[in-house]
Amino acid sequence: MLKSKRFGFTLIELLIVIAILGIVGSVVTFRLVSGTSKARDGSRKANLAQIASALEQYYNDNGFHYISGNHTSQSGDNWIPGLNPYFRTIPKDPKQASSLRFLASVPTWISKMLEDIGPKPVYAVTPTTGTVSGPACVSYGTKYRFTATYLDTAGYSDILYAYILINSTNTYDVAAAPTGAFLAVLNNDIHDFGVKDDAGTWQWSGGGSGNSYADLDRVTSSYSGSGTTLTINWDITFKNAWQPENAQVWTRAADHSAGPTPYIAGEALTIPCPPATPTPAPTPAPTPTGGGATDYYYGYYSDGAGSYYELWAMLEDSSDPQANTSSSAKCKLSRPVGAPVAFNYCVASHQ
Repeated sequence: MLKSKRFGFTLIELLIVIAILGIVGSVVTFRLVSGTSKARDGSRKANLAQIASALEQYYNDNGFHYISGNHTSQSGDNWIPGLNPYFRTIPKDPKQASSLRFLASVPTWISKMLEDIGPKPVYAVTPTTGTVSGPACVSYGTKYRFTATYLDTAGYSDILYAYILINSTNTYDVAAAPTGAFLAVLNNDIHDFGVKDDAGTWQWSGGGSGNSYADLDRVTSSYSGSGTTLTINWDITFKNAWQPENAQVWTRAADHSAGPTPYIAGEALTIPCPPATPTPAPTPAPTPTGGGATDYYYGYYSDGAGSYYELWAMLEDSSDPQANTSSSAKCKLSRPVGAPVAFNYCVASHQ
C-alpha cells in the first residue's frame, strides 16, 4: 500500500501570511485615506471635532473649566496635558502621522505576534512609578493639577497605594520647616484619597484635606486605570507657609505583590512663582508662501483660568467653505496671538 503525503501550512506560516496581507492592506488603506489633500482636510476636521468632544467631557468632569495654556501637537503624543484619560493617543495632523512611522512599527508588530504564540517568560512583579507633569512653578492660594502615571507589570489594579510628595528632599519631614512638605496618597483598593496632616497622621474621607503647606481637592482630583498604567490627576492648592525655594515633585507606589518602591524624582517646582517680568512685543511672523510641512500641526489655545479654548489647524484647501475667513465658516475667530498665520480652520468651546 502506498501512503499518501499530506501537504499543509504550519500555524506560524499562516500567521506570517496573514500579517503580510494585513500590512499590504494597511498601506493601501493609508494611501487611499490620506493620499489627497481633500481627504487630509476631512481628517483634520474630524480630528478637531473628536478633540473638542473630549474637551467638553473634561469640562464637565473637572469643575467646569477647560485645560489652561497653549499647546501644539508638535510637543508629543499627549500634547494637551491632562486630556490623555479620554484618548489612547490624542490625534495629530495627518502629515505628522506619516506612513513611515506606521511602517517602522511593522517589524515590532510581527515580532510581538510571534512572541505571543511562544512560551511565556516569567517576570518579577515590581511596581515602578512612571511620569509626572504639571506647572513649573506655583503661587499661593491657586489650585494646580499634577498628572502622574504609576506603572505595574502585574496590572494597574495590583497597585495598592500611589503617592505624590512635594518637598526639597525625598522624605516626609514636617520638622523641615520652613521648606515644609506635602504628601498625599490614593488607596486604589477602596478608591479613596488620603493626606498627611501636620502631626503626621493620615486623614481619609471626612478628615482634613492637607497640612499647613497645601491642600488636596478631593472632589476634583481623579484617577483612571488601563492595562499596566494608573493615571492620577492631583489637584493641589499651595499655602503661603512655604518659603521661596526650589522644591521637587516625587512619586512612588506600593502593590500587593512586591510592596513599596523608593520615591522617584519627578519635575522641579519653584514655590512661589517668581514675579512676571515685562517682555518685549514679539516680532510679527512673516506670511508663509505656499505653506511648509512645519505648518501642518494642531494648536490648542486657552486662557490661564481655562474659561474657554480654541483648536486650530491648517487646511490645504484655503478656499474650503469652512475656512475661518469664509462667510459660511462655523468658526470665524481670528488666529490667537502666537499661532502660525497659516492656521485657517478652528473649533471653539461652547462656553
